[in-house]
Amino acid sequence: MGQTELTVIICGKDGYISRDDKIVPGFDRTVSYGCYGLSKNPDDMIQQVVCVQLYFGMEEPLEMIHLIVDYGDLVKDDETASAYSESCAEYFCRNHQICYCTHQDMQSLRYHAHLLINPISYLDGKVLDVNLENMNRFCEYLSGLFRISVRLL
Repeated sequence: MGQTELTVIICGKDGYISRDDKIVPGFDRTVSYGCYGLSKNPDDMIQQVVCVQLYFGMEEPLEMIHLIVDYGDLVKDDETASAYSESCAEYFCRNHQICYCTHQDMQSLRYHAHLLINPISYLDGKVLDVNLENMNRFCEYLSGLFRISVRLL
């Protein structure tokens, strides 16, 4: 039986963008890619994130927050997967720089999105806390948007 809900996964600190300004390649097929508040040029992204963090007084740059939204069996095509990923990114873009990428797993053919978020708000310098309350709020947003159950792993 297939998965009938979206899953949000909070990943480790390494994410897909490393401190040496490179996007780490994966084994998945990239379907779409976009940014809010960042250059689409990967060589510029880290520098732009660090500039915002330094502007707001961070002595050491903070790692980007890395979330994965797994669409399970709900999404069957590139266009829908891309639209879902953009909607996920829009939740954070009002206050934070974000890069998002839609992938298709080449073994299962299922879709998922990677969200890479600057934890420092470019508006006021507040830190986005990836705590249970905030992540549940994000899941509730997705649940209302897609009209489907969303769970946090």
